[in-house]
Amino acid sequence: MYNWSSIKKIRWIAYTILAINLGLGLFLISGKAKNIIYHKYVDGRVGYIHAKRGVKLRQEPRADSNPISNIGNGESVTILNDTSTVNEGWVQIKYRRSTGWVWGDYLSK
Repeated sequence: MYNWSSIKKIRWIAYTILAINLGLGLFLISGKAKNIIYHKYVDGRVGYIHAKRGVKLRQEPRADSNPISNIGNGESVTILNDTSTVNEGWVQIKYRRSTGWVWGDYLSK
């Protein structure tokens, strides 16, 4: 009635596909896929700051870098270089006459 050999083979293939998909999902979630370049913003476009207390425009893409100025909530900025994947979340922007870095999570299109 049933060909158990074929059923076992199909079950084995299904489990293998499931394991590969699960492994790939864990790889992407774990952050080991950091070297995959993904640009959230388009260079040269306008973005907006979304932070209740504003953000600091920094000289370098680091939280301990010296602040250049403060940017208020809702202010428009020009995205110069979206390297958020390479610089672990930092995006280079121009605000008025100053060029610096802000954390990408505080930007929106």
